[in-house]
Amino acid sequence: MNQNAALDHRRTQVMGIDIGGANLKIADGHGRSHSRPFPMWIEFERLGDVLQCLIAEFCQQHGFELRFLAVTMTGELADCFASRRLGVQHIIDHVTRVVQPENVRIYAVGEDWLRPDQASRRHWDVAASNWHALATWVTRQTWFDAPAAIVLDIGSTTTDVIPVARPGVMTLARTDRDRLENYQLVYSGVERTPVCAIVGSLKLGGARVAVMNEVFAKTDDVYLCLDLVSENSRDSSTADGRPRTQEFARARLARMVGEDSESLNHEIINDMAHQIFSQQAKLIAEAIEYQLEFITESTKMSPEEIQIFVSGHGDFLAQAALARISFPITPTTFLSEVINGEVSRCGPAEAVAWLLERHLEKYPTQPTASI
Repeated sequence: MNQNAALDHRRTQVMGIDIGGANLKIADGHGRSHSRPFPMWIEFERLGDVLQCLIAEFCQQHGFELRFLAVTMTGELADCFASRRLGVQHIIDHVTRVVQPENVRIYAVGEDWLRPDQASRRHWDVAASNWHALATWVTRQTWFDAPAAIVLDIGSTTTDVIPVARPGVMTLARTDRDRLENYQLVYSGVERTPVCAIVGSLKLGGARVAVMNEVFAKTDDVYLCLDLVSENSRDSSTADGRPRTQEFARARLARMVGEDSESLNHEIINDMAHQIFSQQAKLIAEAIEYQLEFITESTKMSPEEIQIFVSGHGDFLAQAALARISFPITPTTFLSEVINGEVSRCGPAEAVAWLLERHLEKYPTQPTASI
């Protein structure tokens, strides 16, 4: 390779960004990352402005000279967009307002890197592509030493259960529908999932009471009550718009059974939270077992040879789900311990930055200034 033409990542830096429906996540592929809330369905017209601020702040904080932006997305599914095609196009339009199109590469399922104009024409390949990037990245790391494994990524809204083997994914699924059909996508996460989507009823004393089919409470309230996530009184992105504190979380949960925090004591509400936690763990455990069976049938490996790699910010839910697995499995690797918790939460952004950097080393490109 011509040494002058080769990409020198010490000079030419790649930033990855995961544009989701509820959060924006940014990373540099070397262990530095940041996540911030962004409700796409409300603020979609502000995407470009928010991206510009987020990128500028990240560059300033880390002395980062951005040359290439690696993009993956799931935010195109937000119901502010009439179709996936229009959602993808909106995201691309706003990204290229901030970064010159020639410096943007968009990840497509299949590990293709597309320029913005190409991505616009292949919207189904770039839509909801972040799971594929994450799984591929995991299999390329030095700490991945399994013949086959499952990447379990638990986020605020969804859980990915991805069968992998070096050097990439084992599944032929490409879209969300494909993955839902194959139990590789569980639409349940640790923050935004309505309680009524997890349980149909709860035990209260000696009776079983149906829950109200209303978004009175979400899983974030469950985990606030159980001390598994931290309170933030300044955050009001809750079902009722009141702060993310245990006090208000208990009131939201009580409302699910037609009660309130004055009529139900803390012990009863916490018991309700444990029941919901247990059921959510069961749903994820069922998907993990389905993938374990798929891998054993595909590879003739025994279940105890199959490892689990956990990313995201729901380690506590992963532990509860894995405790329910009937198969013997090898010790689980938590990316929050291998790298750090923030990067684990921003895994797809870290993944696309790392993968694009390696791609550019293999296929050198002369970059131009991007911002």
